[in-house]
Amino acid sequence: MMQRQRGTSSSNPNWFAGKFGLEVEAQRYDLKQQRLSRYPHPTNLGDRRTQPYFQSDFTESMEELVTTPQPSTKAALSQLHTLQSLLQQSLRSDEIMWPLSMPPAVTDRDLELVKSSAKRRPWYADYLNYLLEKYGSLQQIIAGVHINYSPTAAIISAFQQQGSYADRQAAQTALLFSLAQQLVGYRWLITYLFGATPVSENANRQFPSKIIQQFPVRSLRSSSYGYANRSEVQISYASPTIFFRDLQAAVATQKLASVSEFYGPVRLKGGDSLTKLQATGPQYVEFRLFDDDPFSNNGISAEALNLVHLLIVDALVNRPVWTAADLQAAMQANESVALAHPETPLAPELYQQALQLEHRLSGLITRAPVVLRSSLAASQKFLAQTIAHPNQTRAGQLLPFLRGQSLTHYAQVRGCQIKTSYANQTADQAMPEIPTKFHGMYLQALQLGFPVMVTVDQHLKVTINGRQHYFTKPVNLTNWAEVN
Repeated sequence: MMQRQRGTSSSNPNWFAGKFGLEVEAQRYDLKQQRLSRYPHPTNLGDRRTQPYFQSDFTESMEELVTTPQPSTKAALSQLHTLQSLLQQSLRSDEIMWPLSMPPAVTDRDLELVKSSAKRRPWYADYLNYLLEKYGSLQQIIAGVHINYSPTAAIISAFQQQGSYADRQAAQTALLFSLAQQLVGYRWLITYLFGATPVSENANRQFPSKIIQQFPVRSLRSSSYGYANRSEVQISYASPTIFFRDLQAAVATQKLASVSEFYGPVRLKGGDSLTKLQATGPQYVEFRLFDDDPFSNNGISAEALNLVHLLIVDALVNRPVWTAADLQAAMQANESVALAHPETPLAPELYQQALQLEHRLSGLITRAPVVLRSSLAASQKFLAQTIAHPNQTRAGQLLPFLRGQSLTHYAQVRGCQIKTSYANQTADQAMPEIPTKFHGMYLQALQLGFPVMVTVDQHLKVTINGRQHYFTKPVNLTNWAEVN
């Protein structure tokens, strides 16, 4: 059971600050042929070697949208929505975005094409082929959502002072690792609420019979049978020292090719190698807990993102102490919850933990900045209502759409609904946080791969070749960049 230690200072709006980023993966799907799309990555979305917003993941059909760090969860969702709008506009007439994390049914020919897709990206081919050989195609084309968070300088300073850390880097590492422990500790709750992979369209190719017999479950992706490393890779979150030691040992013994191959639920980020990460310290934390949400056009809901925000603030303000035993129990709980039937209630101990958490989060919201309270309260209300009603969880909501052990029909219909919704929206709806006069310029910046944001005085800041430029009126960025 988790022990708790109260923080030394009361909450204030600074604890709710920080930067948030989102990464959402999904497959392009050929509706006419009823298979993974065989069209290439849309050329109008830029060069994947340099384009920060529009990437493709393991295979050519697997799109990945990446927002820049944003000052709020609302701003991150807003930019994600704009990226989704551009992606949807780039689809062929017979394509949709498959709304589920588990891939559609594949044929032998599909798998051959997945294996050959690395040839389209020679700069990445060796690593893709290594993963393919080790894990197989079907695991690598499971999609998901990652949430990134970095604290403000003020939060790091307060954390350093309260923890009596002499070194700022040590304080930042401890802070980010405490958030990693918090989300690992409550991963089972995220899986319970937002798990949305109850079945596989490729069950016999992908899962042992003992797991297939349990279908439907809450989240195949979040279980040890989903997007996970082999069982020989055991990385402990007991402390930063143990975490880095285990990672280093896994790489040294070639159980992992690099830290990029670590598929744990939370990763510390900030260096392109383990050596650099340890030397300079992590700069942000990446939460890899979420299945694609088919009930959200963006792939992740505001309720989910704001619940993560509340868990972050709870960790910063209330300073829970997670023992190695606590974290091990939480991992076991997550496996049990992930492989349970979607209508199975939480175990009594987990139910009580969820109630206690909901009570703490409710208290935190009263001290949040006014501008955040309504959105945070909506997440807290969703948690309170769903703790005792598993039919209201994402997996529970998917049950009525099952045809036998398949969600193919639902995914096809839902993908069409989402595509139509984006096609019918106005420019203001596609870019809700962007001044109308900058709509065209903002879209152009995204397609060109230039980091872009709206300033507090409603100007546009665009970074080109490492230099920041401020615009008070729209310009053609292609022409402007050529002469500047």
